[in-house]
Amino acid sequence: MLSIAPKDRDFLRFYFPGSKGQEIYRHCRVVFGVCSSPYLLNISLIHLMENCPAEFREIAQIMKRPFYVNNLVCGVYNTSELEYFIEQAKCIMNKVFLICMVLKAMLNVEMLTSIPEVPQFWG
Repeated sequence: MLSIAPKDRDFLRFYFPGSKGQEIYRHCRVVFGVCSSPYLLNISLIHLMENCPAEFREIAQIMKRPFYVNNLVCGVYNTSELEYFIEQAKCIMNKVFLICMVLKAMLNVEMLTSIPEVPQFWG
């Protein structure tokens, strides 16, 4: 989960009816579903890719832009690159407890017979 800086939490206030009337709470984590959520997720992912350890820099540069919400959309040339990319991407995303939800492999027809079942969830 992505934390909200304490100085910005006032922008995410909400009322909660309680036994003492209405109480005001503030979200401390990014709330998915509010208007700012896609922006906050995108900027957080870019920050993660720009500040990842050196061992992941090559894959992080590829991952930097092709996100649609939390789905990564990009391509590789063969199954060995695919396996390497998946492992590196999982390591990068797991550093901040994020999961790329769906992976779809698009390969040319000759390769489809040799590739094992592609996982639907990376987590």
